[in-house]
Amino acid sequence: ITLGDTLVHTMHVCNAMVAKNKEDGIVDDDHIARRMFAALLHDVGKPDTFEIGKDGRIHNPAHDSVGEEIARGFLRKLFKSDLQAKDGDFIDAVAAMVRLHMRHIGFEGSQPQVRKLALQVPMKDLAAIVVADHSGRPWKGQLIMPDQMNHMLDVAAEVQVMDAKPQA
Repeated sequence: ITLGDTLVHTMHVCNAMVAKNKEDGIVDDDHIARRMFAALLHDVGKPDTFEIGKDGRIHNPAHDSVGEEIARGFLRKLFKSDLQAKDGDFIDAVAAMVRLHMRHIGFEGSQPQVRKLALQVPMKDLAAIVVADHSGRPWKGQLIMPDQMNHMLDVAAEVQVMDAKPQA
């Protein structure tokens, strides 16, 4: 993926996130904004992690972790205000979705893994960024849930962390 391809993909992901928000019945402005900023920033770490592998293909190792820090810096500058606690919560929520948007890959069904994820981000928001990312290749008007994310959500429902953080 070139930088231009990443930009085009990101715009498709934003379109998919609008559809996912509608599907999920998200109407709260703050919640919509968190999800939309996550869609906009989910691949922001790709330019800094760009490399050509031995297979001749482009790879972006750890773009999610690198992207988290870039997203935090961008949002801190954007949201400088007197509402630091509220802004900090917003920034943490967006940064978590950026950092975790690849965690469904290789998921094998671990309940502790799902509990740990649910402490960091609401599972429905994690699913939203994964679905938007997966559906934006390019966006064709259909939301696609990857099988591994679907399995992760099944486990989240089993351990009752779909809508809430795990109990201690």
